[in-house]
Amino acid sequence: MKNVFARFCVLQGAYWSFQAAVPGFLSAYMLSQGMQASVLGLLLSVNLLAAFLGAMFWGRWIDRHQASRRFFLIANAGALALGLLCWAFAGRPAVLFVVYPLFGFMNGPIATGLDAWVLASFPGKPELGPRARSFATGSYAAVMLVMGLLVAKVGYCVMPVAGVLFLAVSIGTALLQPEISTVKAQTVPSDKAEKGSAKDLLRNGRYVLMTAAVFLAGLASAPINNMKALVFSSVGGDVSFIGWDSFIGCMIQLPFLVFAFKLVRVRAERRLILGVIAALGYALMVATASSPAMVIMGTALCNVSFGLKYPAMRELTEKWVRPELRNTAHSVIDTAYGSLAGMISSAWSGVVMEQAGTQVMGLLCAGFAASAVLLSLGLLSGKRAAPRIRRRAECS
Repeated sequence: MKNVFARFCVLQGAYWSFQAAVPGFLSAYMLSQGMQASVLGLLLSVNLLAAFLGAMFWGRWIDRHQASRRFFLIANAGALALGLLCWAFAGRPAVLFVVYPLFGFMNGPIATGLDAWVLASFPGKPELGPRARSFATGSYAAVMLVMGLLVAKVGYCVMPVAGVLFLAVSIGTALLQPEISTVKAQTVPSDKAEKGSAKDLLRNGRYVLMTAAVFLAGLASAPINNMKALVFSSVGGDVSFIGWDSFIGCMIQLPFLVFAFKLVRVRAERRLILGVIAALGYALMVATASSPAMVIMGTALCNVSFGLKYPAMRELTEKWVRPELRNTAHSVIDTAYGSLAGMISSAWSGVVMEQAGTQVMGLLCAGFAASAVLLSLGLLSGKRAAPRIRRRAECS
């Protein structure tokens, strides 16, 4: 099983390196090709809508077929082909409005599917999920830094070369990895665990409240993250700062994932609330930024926010939701934070940036974050969450 976990670490690193090399610079490349911020915002919105739909479709497909490995291979191949097409037609919005949503449909659900694959392969060891994800964070940080420097010196032509290299490693490693079905988990459900179909997620009050709070936190962070190139430009920065921004932020996030097993001493609901408060600090820092350094300081808070929220929401989802709905539940909360929040934000953030500037957008984001803080406080009311579902695993 050590080899299985080691390969998961490679998969996390390789896939997120691709995320840094291609999607990480696509928005900046599109802007460099003459695309207007308002058009980019609409394009991102359509892409994230497709990612949301993809997460819902693929999450249920994985749950029904127990096919995390099969999905990962299919989605990586599709993401590579469509990502290269997005790069090739970055200056042609008419083509991008067809290709970019398809890219979101295939690429968006991969990260959630991979995280759930790790957790399902090691039942009873939730600390291994954040630990494997730390390799994603470290790889993403390093590649963003290097790519930012290369793009500034060589040009955006380095994107497809790096993308092919990283996903080749990802696909090759996945071919060696066992499917979930080879690790059979027997579940002893608690008497409070949710039963039935995916509709029961809507009846799970704790899960719905957590998802709503995370969604509002996403509304606070997504506009800034999606328009980071314009945010830096507004305070005198250029594309090279995007790499440094991601590198420094991820290095701050990394310890929270590596040492997530230490943080479990703090109640998961409290960690989630602290993460949302950090998101509020991110928005306020960007709203008052007068230099690239202040934006990077804000990004540091954003990564503190994610480093606290990510393990907490994974832990609470695993605790509150039946295993047969695992991928669906993780997909719903991830898309609420990422795709759905990003889709809504992208529809207006570009227009606000063009018409009113960074400060106004930052203040609007702070309003969403403050609402998320108030809503997440509801997770502390009532009794502690039900005990974790116990699993006994045996290799086939």
